[in-house]
Amino acid sequence: MRVTRVERPSSLEGVAEGDLSGTGRWQLTPEAETTRVRYDWTVVTTKPWMNVLAPLLQPAFRWNHNQVMAEGGRGLARHLGVHLLSHRGSAAAG
Repeated sequence: MRVTRVERPSSLEGVAEGDLSGTGRWQLTPEAETTRVRYDWTVVTTKPWMNVLAPLLQPAFRWNHNQVMAEGGRGLARHLGVHLLSHRGSAAAG
C-alpha cells in the first residue's frame, strides 16, 4: 500500500498494486471517547487465474478477505495499544 493522500486528522488514502490493484481509504471519526475507523477497500484481482476462477472461488476469496481484514484490525489495535471494539467486514459480491 502506497499512501497517496493525507487529510489530517480525518482521512488517509492509498493505492495497492500487486495481486490486488486499487485504492483504500481510512476515515477517522471522533465518537464519544473513542475514534471510529472505517476502511473502504476497492480493488480488482490482477492474476488471470483468479479472474477465471472467481465465480467458483468467491466464497473462499470472501472468507480470506474477511480474515485478513480482521487480523489487520487486531494488529493495528495492538500497535496503537487500544482495544478493537468491533470488526464488520464484507467483500462485495461481483
